[in-house]
Formats: sequence, structure tokens, C-alpha cells
Amino acid sequence: MSLRAHLRVHLPLAVLVLLVAAAATPFVADAQPASPDAPAADACADPTVDGTCHNVPKALRLKLIAIPTILVASVIGVCLPLFSRYVPALRPDRNLFVIVKAFASGVILATGYMHVLPDSFNNLTSPCLPKKPWGEFPFTAFVAMLAALFTLMVDSLMLTFYSRSSKSDNTSGAAVADHESPAHGHWHSHGHGHGDIVAAESAAVAKPEDDESSKVQLRRNRVVVQVLEMGIIVHSVVIGLGMGASQNVCTIRPLVAAMCFHQLFEGMGLGGCILQAEYGLKMKSGLVFFFSTTTPFGIALGLALTKVYRENSPTALVVVGLLNAASAGLLHYMALVELLAADFMGPKLQGSVRLQLLSFLAVLLGAGGMSIMANLARSEMSSQTPRRVTLFTLLVLTTSSLAVTTFAQTEPEAPPTTTHGVCGGPAVGGKCHSVPRALRLKLIAIPAILVASMGGVCLPLVSRSVPALRPDGNLFVVVKAFASGVILGTGYMHVLPDSFNDLSSPCLPRRPWAEFPFTAFVAMLAAVFTLMVDSLMLTFHSRGKGKASAAVHGHESPPVGHCHGHGHVDMSEPASPEDVGKVEGDVEAAKTKLRRNRVIVQVLEMGIVVHSVVIGLGMGASQNVCTIRPLVAALCFHQFFEGMGLGGCILQAEYGARMKSVLVFFFSTTTPFGIALGLGLTKVYSDSSPTALIVVGLLNAASAGLLHYMALVDLLAADFMGPRLQGSVRLQLVSFLAVLLGAGGMSIMAKWA
Repeated sequence: MSLRAHLRVHLPLAVLVLLVAAAATPFVADAQPASPDAPAADACADPTVDGTCHNVPKALRLKLIAIPTILVASVIGVCLPLFSRYVPALRPDRNLFVIVKAFASGVILATGYMHVLPDSFNNLTSPCLPKKPWGEFPFTAFVAMLAALFTLMVDSLMLTFYSRSSKSDNTSGAAVADHESPAHGHWHSHGHGHGDIVAAESAAVAKPEDDESSKVQLRRNRVVVQVLEMGIIVHSVVIGLGMGASQNVCTIRPLVAAMCFHQLFEGMGLGGCILQAEYGLKMKSGLVFFFSTTTPFGIALGLALTKVYRENSPTALVVVGLLNAASAGLLHYMALVELLAADFMGPKLQGSVRLQLLSFLAVLLGAGGMSIMANLARSEMSSQTPRRVTLFTLLVLTTSSLAVTTFAQTEPEAPPTTTHGVCGGPAVGGKCHSVPRALRLKLIAIPAILVASMGGVCLPLVSRSVPALRPDGNLFVVVKAFASGVILGTGYMHVLPDSFNDLSSPCLPRRPWAEFPFTAFVAMLAAVFTLMVDSLMLTFHSRGKGKASAAVHGHESPPVGHCHGHGHVDMSEPASPEDVGKVEGDVEAAKTKLRRNRVIVQVLEMGIVVHSVVIGLGMGASQNVCTIRPLVAALCFHQFFEGMGLGGCILQAEYGARMKSVLVFFFSTTTPFGIALGLGLTKVYSDSSPTALIVVGLLNAASAGLLHYMALVDLLAADFMGPRLQGSVRLQLVSFLAVLLGAGGMSIMAKWA
């Protein structure tokens, strides 16, 4: 695709985003507020003009300072990597560049988790909005999940079309080359010195493959830049609009510092991607311009609407909340898949454990710094393998048993005085509270969920005997995509909103639980630590297999040059270096893929074990029939299709019967174990006690981050960017529809339960 085509397609889209924001904001400002609930009337009144924080002249002065300051920080951040070729230590092939890019990727990830996601939750659960539907469905999580999925679709389809366009260009070039160049077979026919000839032939053979690999990577980098730029434009306009419309000096002052930090390092991440995309000067200038000006544009737009824009009006809350949720999902996908996983699973970082650890530390520093900045602004505003799996799983089960027993017997901390009636324990009145009926439902749930779990996880394992469900068939790909959507829906639609609700409960002391987004922070850390475990396990698997393979070849196999065949047709001609290299490359690629699949299974199993125990515990301890009845059906659906996703991964990992049995056993029994544990603690466990809310909320947050990473990186992106789906647009679209159906089904179940 030519530079002119890039500009014609993508820069007008960026302009369109800005114009839509400018056009939509007056409607948001002028819209009549929907009727909030009666108790929320005072909270939705216009902000007071009294007090030290509300000062129109000082706010205007700060905003006028903010526009050039943020503009300069943005320009410096995005341009710094573009000039790094002139600084030897910052060149893209140096370790320092990798570490700095990891730091910037951490900033982008934290922007999605720590800034826009909590803001969206706060907006869409505001008391200024009517309880129906905004209080009955997790719209933030739903929109973020959809945004991540549509980003995946755009990413995958753009890569496909880029690849096809490049192949057609190569075909044209090859036709010209056929007429102008001699045949390749005669290029090396007159050499002398066999060692040199083999080296020359190897170089000649490797060069086209290397060129093709570099072209694929270049196309990938260009897709990343374009999708990332669009997401940044959306959330930058929203952030700037909020700052420009505010008259609160106490809000604006720290927000300016936070935005400068954010734009500088987010720009460095984008600039590093632009550098690797190898665009021309004109395209680079367009990307730099739109990144640098969108936040100042948003501030200017907010300034113009200061007198008519009310940030706590229902329409403004809904529009800004939905835009923030969409930005969060897009940034989750881009940071986890395209920035972090792409680098950590790449050859440079996989070749050095030390560089991996330094880069991981840089990610933590970037994410931590952005978390501090977001909070600063917000506070002012409002084999060994089965043994490892078995021991870890037993540790989770034992620890959960001990922890639950401990905090079940702990006296609850004193909640705020206004909430004693809410936090004193479950009500015993009403038609929903029935101990005998609840017990009967839970006793039915244990075998029902056990059977559903075993059916789901075992179905892919016996699919080799069913021709339509074999791993090399399209139906298997589509079913696995559906199951991956269920797993993603579990992370976004079930455990993440539950964690937000638990850790923002009025039963908890306001300080620190209401002053910091612990759910988002723990989910982000869980995703980053899952990345680290995923990357290091792949490295150690590769090194262990590599050493074993080298030992076998060294002691059992003669050198390739001395091999002699017997009884084969036409063995007078030895295998060419091209054939040998291709076979060895295919074997090594298959081994790498197998190691990757085994790492995926182990990490995914760990996350499923954690959240399954938590879900089962909540059901087992509840006496609410109205809660338990739909939850049984939801959990059977969830466990069946989540099991299918895990079972598909186990099948591709090619484990032996013993390891398969261990994985199936622990997946199938953890939720029933949690229910049984809750049953044993029914009389002493209170799910509204502060300690229970904190423990369960933090575990749910950690499970959410782990499931986000596994579903987006190791299940969806791994399949959609792989050769099978990249080779068929039709199969991509069918698989994407299956993902939507799986995620949508889990969303309906979350609403129902």
C-alpha cells in the first residue's frame, strides 16, 4: 500500500474523530438530563461556585498553560524515538531501546487500566444516572470487551489485506524478474571450494526467507501504529474535554502534571512503533501531528463549552463513560498483544533472561508511575510440569480454605456509620431467603457443574475420533474461538465487575478503598505478572528442549554431510541445503509451537483454578434462592464452554494421558470444591464482611487480569494472527462471529445471574 493510500485512508479518519467529538459535545452539553433516582438529586446538582477550589480566572490560566505544556511534552515524547537512530545507545537494535519501549508500553497499559477504565466505571455507575439500566448491567466492562474484540478484528483483517497486497506486488515484481534475470539455478553452478559454496547457497536460500519475514514484520508494525493511533486520539480528546470544561483548580493543577507525564511516555511508545514501521517523512509528520494536538484540541473544545457543558449531566456521563470504556478495551488489547507480548515473545528478549527481567522491571515502573499520576489526579477530583500444576493447585485450594476459615471467624472491621444496616450480614426475611431450598439447590449444583465441566474439557480431547472436530478442521477453529470468547467474557463481564463492586462497597472504609482503583491496579499487575511467567516459562522450556536436542544429535547422529541413504529412490543426488534448511526450520517451528501451547495450558489452568474457587465459595455460602437458581445455570454454561477452550489448548499441547487427567481433574473439581467449602462455612461466613469483600475482591481482580491476558494474547491473537486464519478471510469472519457469540452468551449469563 502506497504512502498516498495510507494518508487517504487513515488521516481523514483521525480528522473525522476530532470533528465528531466537536459536533457531539454541544448535544451532550445541551441535552436535558434524564431523571436520576430521588436520593441522587443532590449529588447531581450543579457544582457549587463557592470554596477555594472553584476559581474561574485561575482555572482559565491553568488551562491556557496546559495547552502548550502538553503539546510540547507530546511532541518530545513521540519524536524522541524518531531521532534515536542518531544516538547510538537508543537505536532500535540496542537493549536500551527495548527497555525504554517496555517502560512506555507500561504507561500505555496503565492508561487503559488505571485511568480510563475506573473513570468509565465511575461515570456509568453514577447516582446521577437512572438505576435501570445503568445500575443493572456492567456497561463499562461490556463496551471495553467489545472494543478489544473489534480491535482484534481490525488488526487481523488489516494484516491479511496488507499481506495480500504485498504478495500481489511481489508477483508483479517476479514477472519482471523472470524476463530480466537469469535463472537462480545457474547462479552458483561454477563455484569452487565446497565449504564456500554451501555457505553461499545457504545465504542465497536464507535471504528470500529473511526478506519475507522482515516484510511480514513491517506490515505488522504498520498495522500496530494505525490502530494504536486511533485509540489514542479517542481517549486524548475525552481527557482534554474534561479538563477544558472544568473550573476546579484542585482538579486541573495535578491533572496537568499527570497529562504531561502521560503524553511524554505514551508518545515514546507510539514513536517507537512509528520508527519500527519505517514510514516516510510525510506519514510520520501526520502521525506526530495528530498525536500531539488531540489533547490540546480537547482542552480548547472544553474551554469553548465551559458555560454550557455539565460533566455530571446524565447524557455527558453516558457519552464520556462509553468513550472511556471503548478506549480502555482498545488500549488493553494494544498494550498486551501488540506491544508487550510481541516484544517479550520475540527472539531478542527470548534470547536473554537478563534483558527480559530488566524490561519487565521497566514495564512495572512505567505502569506504576502512571498509576501514581492517575491517582494523584483522581484524588483531587472526586514431570516437573504436572508436579508444578498439582502443587500450585493444591496450594490455592488449601490457602483458600485456611483464608476463608480465618476471615469467617474474624470480627468485621467497623464500616462507615451510615452503612451498619447494609453490612450487618444477609437479611433473613423475604421470599428469597430459604435455607432448606438453598441447600437443595447447592447439592444439585455440585454434580451438575461437575458433569458440565468434565463434558466441556473432555470433548476436545476425544475430538480426534470425530472427523468434523479434529484440530486440523475449520469447525475446531470456530468452536475454539467461541470458547475463547466465553473465557474473555468471564474476565470482563463476571469477575471484573464483581471485584469493582466488592472493593467499592459502602461496607468498606472510604480510606483507602474509595480513594484508589484497587481493582484496576491488581488486574493490571496480574496481567503483567502473567506476561512475565508466560515469557520466562517459554524461555526455560526452549532452553531445556534445546539442550536435550543438542545432546541427542551430538551423540546419536552423524554430521549431515556424511549421511548416506539406502534403498531410496534417486539417492545419487544429495539433499540440497535449501531442502535441509526447510526441514530443519519446520521441525524447529513445530517444537516452538508445542512449547508455546504447553506454557499456555499451564498458565490458563492456574487462572481458572483461582476464580473457580472464588465463584464456588460465593455460591456455597449464599442462602439467597433468587441468586443461586440462575447462578447454577450460568455456571454450567460457563464451565462447559470454558472447559472446551481449555480442552482445546490441552489437545494442542499434546500431553500424555497422565498429565491430561491431572488437568481435567483440577479444572472439573475446583468449582464444586468451592461450593462445598462455602457450604461448610455457611453459618460463620458473611459475604458482606469487610475482610471477605477485600479478599474476594482482590482475588477476582487478579483473576480478571490473568484472564484478560490469556484470552487476548494466548488464545485469540495467537489464532487470528496465525497462518490458518490469516489464509482465509471467510474463516476469520466466522471465527470472529463465534467469539462474539461466546462473549455475548457469557454477558447474558452475567446479567441473568
